[in-house]
Amino acid sequence: MRAQCKKAMAIACGLLLALVLSACGYKNLPVPPEQVVPKAIMDLRFVSEGQDRRLEWTYPLTSVTGEDLAAIDCFELFQTSVAVKDYCPSCPIPFGQPQTLPAGETTTLGKKRTASFKTPSLTPGNKYFFKVRSRTSWWVSSDDSNVVTLVWTVAASAPQNLSVKAGSKNIALSWQAVTAMTDGSPLTAPARYQVQRSDDGKTFTAIATAESPLYVDNGVSFGHNYSYRVLALTRAEGVKTEGGMSNVVAATLTSPPLPPSGVGVAVTSSGARVYWDRVENAAGYRLYRRAATERNYQPLAEARAEATIFIDKSAQEGVLYYYVITTVDANGEESAQSRPAASRW
Repeated sequence: MRAQCKKAMAIACGLLLALVLSACGYKNLPVPPEQVVPKAIMDLRFVSEGQDRRLEWTYPLTSVTGEDLAAIDCFELFQTSVAVKDYCPSCPIPFGQPQTLPAGETTTLGKKRTASFKTPSLTPGNKYFFKVRSRTSWWVSSDDSNVVTLVWTVAASAPQNLSVKAGSKNIALSWQAVTAMTDGSPLTAPARYQVQRSDDGKTFTAIATAESPLYVDNGVSFGHNYSYRVLALTRAEGVKTEGGMSNVVAATLTSPPLPPSGVGVAVTSSGARVYWDRVENAAGYRLYRRAATERNYQPLAEARAEATIFIDKSAQEGVLYYYVITTVDANGEESAQSRPAASRW
């Protein structure tokens, strides 16, 4: 009887050992736990790109004692959610049982590996919490990672028909106002817009947030090509949500128009006759005048593109006047002033 008990206990112990060694993907004989406890993951992050929503984190490369880790047996993902209206900031996070995710080698071709988990459907108006642990055996687990928290809302749809108009001093952008969410439902509040610019057409940086579907970029330089795109933003329950991205447009500052040449003044019986040479592609001209006793030129008149003469009938007899003219192009850009011309009427 005693021999049979010992045999049964041996079989039971063997089965138990086989079971625990197979847990979490563990296949090798155990080593002292303190040598293989992975460092806690501290870069857990939520990524949302269109319809792709996932958690990402980097495989731990060392143990808490500095030993290199060639592989991770598995990850444990903890997640929970509560309705925003029921959330209690001072209450403990109600994490339940973890979900086991497969792992493996910590590097690929000498580079750190990134783990990725596609999140399940998220419900608008809920506050979600996520954290992960890594394991090197059934009894050796890391500390908790950083906790990722987010309030899920349906994102705004992408701004449509982004267009650009370049002048000689700035670049103006315009697009259609966003009126719907990505699921087709109407916006519950007006969208705001994040304007992004790239100097190389690849790396975009946010340069402004616009309240309306218009933006003028004054921080540009002549000779550079700029690319732009616009991101829709919404806010719900105090949380900002990035929506769809517009198309990309590019623009370069235009050359400013040239001022008129050949500016002169002749005294006639009807007034001071100001004349100039026509400028190619001009949309119009602006005339300015000052008396010899004045320091600054004052606007006098505007002339059409086909004009090359203007009669100043307001000139006073015996006063010495100076005249300058500028060219205005189709974008409303104004040239520098012409050389002055003087006349005493």
